[in-house]
Amino acid sequence: MDFKVESSKLYCLQTREHIPQSQISIDEYHFFDGAEAPNDMQLVMAVNCDNGLRGILRSTYSGCHHLFIQTLPEC
Repeated sequence: MDFKVESSKLYCLQTREHIPQSQISIDEYHFFDGAEAPNDMQLVMAVNCDNGLRGILRSTYSGCHHLFIQTLPEC
């Protein structure tokens, strides 16, 4: 599944469901620096939802970190 952040919730593009942050866990995440602009950092997260949905959330680091930074596991 692919997700995006919409209205402070996670939105599943395939099922068209909005999932509150309280029902989401981040299993794994990776940061990638932009090739041309180091400040253009991308955050890719493996998302697991209480309702059984699992998938990937891709965003610029500044675009969604404020919603999910508390839930990022220690690596």
